[in-house]
Amino acid sequence: MRLLRRALFKERAGNTAMIFALLTPVLVLLGGGAVDLTNASMRQSNLQQAADAAAVGAVARSSPAYQAALLMTGDGTVTASNIQSNALAIFNANRRTSGDTSTPSFNISIVKTGLTVSSTVTASATFAPSFLGLIGKHGINLASTSYASDNIPAYVNFYMLLDNTPSMGLPATSADIQKMENATAGLGPGLTGCAFACHATASGGDNLLAVATANNITMRITEVANATAALMSTATSTEAQNGLAAPMPQANGTSCGTFNSASSEFQVGIYDFGAAAYVAPGLTTVSPLSACLSQSKADAGTVDLMQVPYNNAAYVVGNLNLGVANNDQDTDFPYILSRMAPIVGTAGTGVTSAAPQKVLFIVTDGMTDVGTLLSRSMGSFDTSSPTTTGSASSWCTNIKNAGVKIAILYTTYTKDGPDSDPTGWSQANVDPLLPSIAAPLQACASSGLYYEVNPTNGAISTAMNTLFQNVLASVHITK
Repeated sequence: MRLLRRALFKERAGNTAMIFALLTPVLVLLGGGAVDLTNASMRQSNLQQAADAAAVGAVARSSPAYQAALLMTGDGTVTASNIQSNALAIFNANRRTSGDTSTPSFNISIVKTGLTVSSTVTASATFAPSFLGLIGKHGINLASTSYASDNIPAYVNFYMLLDNTPSMGLPATSADIQKMENATAGLGPGLTGCAFACHATASGGDNLLAVATANNITMRITEVANATAALMSTATSTEAQNGLAAPMPQANGTSCGTFNSASSEFQVGIYDFGAAAYVAPGLTTVSPLSACLSQSKADAGTVDLMQVPYNNAAYVVGNLNLGVANNDQDTDFPYILSRMAPIVGTAGTGVTSAAPQKVLFIVTDGMTDVGTLLSRSMGSFDTSSPTTTGSASSWCTNIKNAGVKIAILYTTYTKDGPDSDPTGWSQANVDPLLPSIAAPLQACASSGLYYEVNPTNGAISTAMNTLFQNVLASVHITK
């Protein structure tokens, strides 16, 4: 018996099968547990995706929460009866339900702070594992939190200051310049081959604007007027996209009639340097500040080149030299900005129509031309004025210190050649100044709101629209 017992204990045959049989349930449980955990991870990811979709959808422009936020005049929790149901529908549409043992809990809160509306979504669910239940693990808790936000439109007043002084009578394109030179080829001394369409009205022969009009030549001022009118359409469509559409115009397409401007995102005023230098010099209101953008569009189309009595000559009546249009000295930026500053006033936050953000939008070729009866000063935007204290730059600073943004579209000069400047005056007096024009304009503009364009067909309109979009970005408006 002793030998038999010793032999039995030494026998190893069949041990592997026995061990495998003992470990099989453990291996199955481990493998199944891994499957359960993988499925749970996938369900967690899907729960997070559904919560993300609900958070984003809750602040979409068409959502009830966003629309309710637009109507709020202060900060706080956004409340509307269908906010929860709208977000929950988005959540359910993006969630996989198989394997859940209970209806997920879901909660959303919407808060408006300044010009931002934000959402917070929390969701939780329980996933029922298949294999882990064998050891008593009947549920795996899943939870997710998601945040989303969007900028809501700011109320913005635009003050469009359009340079319509004589230098903006330069044809808009190289082809138009050539056409103008050809059209003036047979005129008298000093005018033969002139490329500027000067609006001199005291003498028919000097009125090159009439020559340009008769030959269908497009001038820069025409491009600026057309671009400003087109911008009103862009502003109108932007209002509609942002959920603050302007009131519908009346049947004539221009007059908005009586309406509440508080329902409109933008108000626009249009100004220029004066219709006629010798009659009403200085700032002129082309279109008063209004939310009726269809009327602003119509008014923009009326902007025309400033009239002067004679080209490069003092305005004389009998023996009296009036001096008010002396040598076309009609581009006085310090004077114009000193008049614009009180019109624009102080900017608000843009949260309500009563406290709008404000933008002074300047379109100019940047060349100052000022003086008195005895002297003339030409130069950059910052050339001193004989009529106003303070430089253009100091007025820019004052305006920006009032919270106003300044956007500047600089329509660059093209240097005059002998053909387009038969007297050589522009080559001698204007061309040397051109390198100094851009820097003070850029310094006047608010950060990111300076744009320089060399006009060609449609270039001014494209540049103006681009600058408008940059302005919207700067005031935290999402298109």
